[in-house]
Amino acid sequence: NLRRSEETQQDRVATLEGQQEIRRLQLTKMQEALAGLDLDIQLTKAKLDAARQGPSPEDLEIAQRRVESARNSLWGAQARRDATCGVPSAACDQAEAGVNSAEESLRIEELNLQKLQAGPSREELLSLEANYQKAVQRKRDAEIDIAIKELEISMAEQEIARAQESVDTQLASAVERAQLSVDRLQAQLADTQV
Repeated sequence: NLRRSEETQQDRVATLEGQQEIRRLQLTKMQEALAGLDLDIQLTKAKLDAARQGPSPEDLEIAQRRVESARNSLWGAQARRDATCGVPSAACDQAEAGVNSAEESLRIEELNLQKLQAGPSREELLSLEANYQKAVQRKRDAEIDIAIKELEISMAEQEIARAQESVDTQLASAVERAQLSVDRLQAQLADTQV
């Protein structure tokens, strides 16, 4: 009966140690995820800062050059049309379509430049700010989850220590009882030999 109790306690210790290993693996996974959250915060903060600063001089110059390029394409298409359309023909229709396409491209590039010059809208800034705040909150939540997991691990280590103490106490008690039995048997043997 004592042997069964001892085996049950040893099984309990083994189960607790297995559960502890699972907790440690979960903690490692959570810590790795936390590192990813740091990157999310940096990225959302960089996007927010860039939006607040507005377009860089390089971005504005690129947009202005695209407008100029689209304007030059339109002039080229108009010149080809004018040279081709002395007499209505399929070539004239094609040249006219080229002019229309070049006009649309110019308009799109002008709108892109205007949007870039205007900077982000209030709604865009609020959205970027919200994304940043969400990333910060996800990190805080993850840090709390990690602290809870670390506390669970600490509490489980104490429980394992108590369970091991119980096994050791039971084992010591069993050894003591066995020694008493051996002593009694030796005493009885000594009495019977006299």
